Amino acid sequence: MRRGLVILLWCGCLSSVVPSPKSRDEDAQLQAVLDSGSFRGDGFRKINRAPFVSTLHPEDSVDVYVSAAAAADYEWVEPDRDGPAPPIPVGTVIVREIVGQKLTAMEKRDPNAYPGGGDFLYAVTDLAGQPMAKADGTAEWGSLDECGSCHATRKESSWLFGVLPADR
Repeated sequence: MRRGLVILLWCGCLSSVVPSPKSRDEDAQLQAVLDSGSFRGDGFRKINRAPFVSTLHPEDSVDVYVSAAAAADYEWVEPDRDGPAPPIPVGTVIVREIVGQKLTAMEKRDPNAYPGGGDFLYAVTDLAGQPMAKADGTAEWGSLDECGSCHATRKESSWLFGVLPADR
């Protein structure tokens, strides 16, 4: 049994089960931003002037916050504009606050971190920043296929949907 475990570790077969320390540190940084609500302050820019109606769920109102260093690149992206968008820098955090309900967040990771999702970490949390659970009990945090597959439709726009100019 011990020999089998060593072989699995040596082959890297458990890499998706046992995250590297760097991944845990990066997750902790995003978790701290969400826990503290610091995305509403210095270092971030609110993209919209007032909550706007979600195109995904018209019954929801949304506020969008982006790391200040990448806000201009993010603002280039619009839901109705296709085409090559400026690349989003590694480390950029994007938070959508579904007013009164939850937060959805994306953090740009290193190339090949999650190619099927634009190399973003995706998270869905409550308003206090605690990850919400999927139906199977796992956290809505990480390389979420349900997020990545939708964002894949926007590959040419840096995997983003953006905010309509009328809502900025």
